[in-house]
Amino acid sequence: MKRNVEFTAAAAVLAVLIGCATDDFPTAPPGNGGGGVDSVSFSADIQPIFTINCATSPGCHLGVLGASGLDLKAGTSYMSLVNMMSLQAAPDSLVAAGSAARSYLIAKLEGNQVPLTSPMPIGLPLNPADIQKIRDWIDDGARDN
Repeated sequence: MKRNVEFTAAAAVLAVLIGCATDDFPTAPPGNGGGGVDSVSFSADIQPIFTINCATSPGCHLGVLGASGLDLKAGTSYMSLVNMMSLQAAPDSLVAAGSAARSYLIAKLEGNQVPLTSPMPIGLPLNPADIQKIRDWIDDGARDN
């Protein structure tokens, strides 16, 4: 009788393991805050855009004396942007984590901001692929990854 119990228990464990190997369990699709394969990395994808295009001197977003008090250099940009109120469009957030559509940063990058001020970066707009990366990062939850 003991052998039948051991066999039944082993069969039950095997059935559970086989069940776990199927696609029956939901997984979060990439790009929705689930940290999927296609997720945008702040440090690898977004910060380099800011470093090259925004955190330059003179007069741009470099250091505490940067335009609008916004510091976009590596190590400070995340804290300066995410869930921080815009000085130009208060009470809007610069980056509303999870919603690029509600993020003033996107409006500035696309030149659609209200009140109408200079689109960013001044002089040479970002290419659409970089803006889309920033949109995806924000929509993915604006994680500090």
